Amino acid sequence: MYDNQLTQIAADITTKSAVLFLGSGFSRGCKSKGSPTGLPTAAGLRDILSKMLETDGSSYSLEDLSEHFAIVKGQPALYETLVEHFAVNEIGPQMAAFIGLPWWRIYTTNFDDAAEKCLASLQIQSVTMDLDHDANKQIPPSSIIHLNGAVATTNASNLRDKIRLTASTYWDERIQQSGWLQRFHRDISQAKCVVFVGYSLFDVDIAKLLRANPELSSKTYFIDSPSQDLIKDTKLRPFGTVIHTGFERAAETILEVMPGLTPVEDVYFTSFKEITPPAEIREFDAEDARRFLTIGAGLEDVAFLESNARRALACDREIVEVMLEQVKRGAARHLIVGKIGNGKTVASLLFAARLRGEGYRVFEFVRRTERMATEIATIAAMGRACIIVENGFGHTEQLQMISENAGKSVVVVSTARTSAFELRGSEMRTLLGPEYRRYSVDTLRSPERTQLADALQKLGFFGKYSGKEGRLPELIDTWGNDIRSLVLKLFEENDVGRVFREQIAKLEHNDARSILVLYFLLVVAEARADVSTADDLLSISTHPIVEKYSELFRDFFDLHDGDKIEARSSVVGEFCLKRVFKGHEIVDVLIRVADQQKGKTYADDESWPILLQFMRFGFIEPWLGASDKPVLLKRYYERLRTNSFYLRNPHFWLQYAIAMMSIGNYDFAKTYLDNARSRADQIPRYNYRHLDNHTARYYLESRARDPRDLRDYFAVFLKATSTLISEFRTENQANYTARVCKYLAEFCYRANPTFSVSDRTEAIRRTKLLISHLNSRRGKDQDGLLKDALGATEQALMILNGEYVANPVRGNDNDFLQADGSQFG
Repeated sequence: MYDNQLTQIAADITTKSAVLFLGSGFSRGCKSKGSPTGLPTAAGLRDILSKMLETDGSSYSLEDLSEHFAIVKGQPALYETLVEHFAVNEIGPQMAAFIGLPWWRIYTTNFDDAAEKCLASLQIQSVTMDLDHDANKQIPPSSIIHLNGAVATTNASNLRDKIRLTASTYWDERIQQSGWLQRFHRDISQAKCVVFVGYSLFDVDIAKLLRANPELSSKTYFIDSPSQDLIKDTKLRPFGTVIHTGFERAAETILEVMPGLTPVEDVYFTSFKEITPPAEIREFDAEDARRFLTIGAGLEDVAFLESNARRALACDREIVEVMLEQVKRGAARHLIVGKIGNGKTVASLLFAARLRGEGYRVFEFVRRTERMATEIATIAAMGRACIIVENGFGHTEQLQMISENAGKSVVVVSTARTSAFELRGSEMRTLLGPEYRRYSVDTLRSPERTQLADALQKLGFFGKYSGKEGRLPELIDTWGNDIRSLVLKLFEENDVGRVFREQIAKLEHNDARSILVLYFLLVVAEARADVSTADDLLSISTHPIVEKYSELFRDFFDLHDGDKIEARSSVVGEFCLKRVFKGHEIVDVLIRVADQQKGKTYADDESWPILLQFMRFGFIEPWLGASDKPVLLKRYYERLRTNSFYLRNPHFWLQYAIAMMSIGNYDFAKTYLDNARSRADQIPRYNYRHLDNHTARYYLESRARDPRDLRDYFAVFLKATSTLISEFRTENQANYTARVCKYLAEFCYRANPTFSVSDRTEAIRRTKLLISHLNSRRGKDQDGLLKDALGATEQALMILNGEYVANPVRGNDNDFLQADGSQFG
């Protein structure tokens, strides 16, 4: 009856990408000293403890009963009882052969060592892992991961720390804090199939995880006893296919069909997915165009359309032709740079489509897994292939690994936001190699701009803005060459923005609004998060709420591939955060996320970069209105400072100082800069680069803009310029330092009258030295980015020489505040 399902499981096992999860039902065929007829289940262990306590324990949970047992009989007695019943001395038939199959990963909530004994009988050395092992490190082959602990790694003195059994240990947060639940979620999301043997979903953490990810049910199987339990079936069936054969019969069938199956090795990709043309391509209409430009739907369809249709909707971007020509000349590493929403993804997909036409296979990097090195080698062996990495600065280690190991026959394409590249561009020579090519999508050529405008008018896409009497030509004139600016403008003036507001207004549940805000924040932060990560950040089970408002959420997000939160359009995220939600709502969500870290001393690999990004002033500031910004900033950072998780980090105090400078509160800014430095001093080999630059900026800006009469101008000038000169001498890329130079003209305008002749002579010497440093960096990749800094410094020199008397225009603070936070913690 279940032969087809068991054969499918066998086929999936041959891919070496199947996850096995063992419950107590698996071990019932084993024997131990205390249980010679079979190891006990949870109910059986409860009966054993009840008998030893000489009480009726049927009305108590196992964790409560074992807690009482440890108090009455003592922890050593509980340990001896567990060893007596769960230290296996005989395994059942078929068990060793079944465990010895090429499973990708083996998890269990059992305390026993049955799986280890199975591998030992096959002369395979196993590794027993529990919650004390680092969940983020590579898992060795033949590892058995015990999520509730194992008698094999326990003794009488560490029982409470190692075994999740008693009430005080089972309900603690060790499993959440260990990172193993997140690791388990990643593994089953990436697996070809997941097989539970003898498992009843007794463990609430595993049950919650499966409940939050219903899409896993199509590849999840529960091998259960032949006697069907309707209540148990009702519990299991929503999460997968229940196979009522019992373990022995299921194992026998799988082992029987395995020899006849052709082993499949290294063709099932977990770190990459192949980009292929859609099964059916049709011509786009006006509604398709609206969805494409506003929520990014149909990107792959657009990429693979015939040339005329593609040109009408996405423009025949010149960079695609240039990139293709460079590939033909032998260039193998490429970087596409652009502002948020300006078409980096579309350009990369258009390029991918052209490469496919040239016979290349195209893959997109999805996530790092343990198979990544093998998969890169597999792609490299294909010869003509391409790998696309979205947000290269968010995946620096992986991008470098791909670039270095894929070989020159594999074309590697990365994307990066303009702001990130301006600050970290020199890293790309390390990540992609010195011969990489860079292309910008921020500027449309005039023909491209005309193509897009004509196509929109012909499609009637913007209603009253189209046609001879429409205002589209007028908007294009003000829009210039920036796609994102045009779309945001049309959101404001057209029905699209109104529709978004009306849709979001339908959210009656406050948690639903919070979830949507968090999802948008994750998108604009370019965080590759999934629903379980969002659950952890907000401490909300998001799935039921998202399901209730599924039509709305799926208009904005593609929730697929293991529930990864993937926005259809980052421009929509920016629009909604700036124009639909209020600043206090966004700060409330950020505070809620921060509050979830209370009592923690660390963050896992998935949450860490998100928390880091959310703490940055440069990230928070755009969503706050000018009138309420001072109050909201103070409220947010004051809430964070009550939490030791943030309090100990120099980067938190640096961001708080930057926020205070933005609202002109320089006294607090100085205090928080000092706090940052004192905490940085406690961290070995801390890089003071950002802290030094912002301290120099504080000195120049506070003295230039604080209305109080401060008379230490020359001492401040010496401190600030000493930092700037030192940074220029030691840093290969000093864009942060260049941004500080933009404050020199303002400072010198106010300070110059107080300088003595000798002060002014030294100030002129230092300013000339800074101009020399700035000039020496011109002509490199970041040439245009230094123009404002050089202009302000030359203006400062003119002021010092008495050649310039007008009050200089202030520097752009926001340009400077794009700190990447690399020194967090």
